[in-house]
Amino acid sequence: MTNLLKMESGKLNAFIGKLAEAGMTAELAEELRLDHSRMKAWVEAVMVKIAVIFTVLVEYIQPKFEDLNKSAFDWAHPDYARAKFESIDRCKDVSREKREVTFKYMTIDRAMSTDAVLAEMDRQGVRPALYEELLAFAKTNPDEQRKHPIVALGSVALVDGYPFVAYLCQVDFGRDLYLYWTDGVWRDRFRFLVARK
Repeated sequence: MTNLLKMESGKLNAFIGKLAEAGMTAELAEELRLDHSRMKAWVEAVMVKIAVIFTVLVEYIQPKFEDLNKSAFDWAHPDYARAKFESIDRCKDVSREKREVTFKYMTIDRAMSTDAVLAEMDRQGVRPALYEELLAFAKTNPDEQRKHPIVALGSVALVDGYPFVAYLCQVDFGRDLYLYWTDGVWRDRFRFLVARK
């Protein structure tokens, strides 16, 4: 790999231009210089924003609990047996017609509440994936959840009166389907599955 400082000035200027388009400022550069873990998260976010796009055929059906464990996952949280996911208000108008949907990841560089993550999605002009979209994504891209936990914030299920969302992860090499409490705090290890509004 070429050292960044040995890059031709034209290519370096183009690279700096791309960083500026992604939101880099002199102030942010100084903050990132002092916080290596935040810098790593920011660089990963930029790489995801630039490169990774997934097109998935989605059928808007919520499978039975038994079918979750038979088809796509090695384990699904037992509360899925009684969870019925409903779209959040900002996703009520999403078409439920079987179709191809293009997704990407949105990442965060610090701990954030669900409301803050949704506000950032609004700012970026994207919407959160629905539960059924997350399942279709998992089926089409089975190894993605081995890299990082993937969340669908567009649908919520009440379990014992508390709101939960679905997320994919890997535990002991298994592909698992978990639930996450929406009043919890999201960390930078999560990837949020989003689609264009």
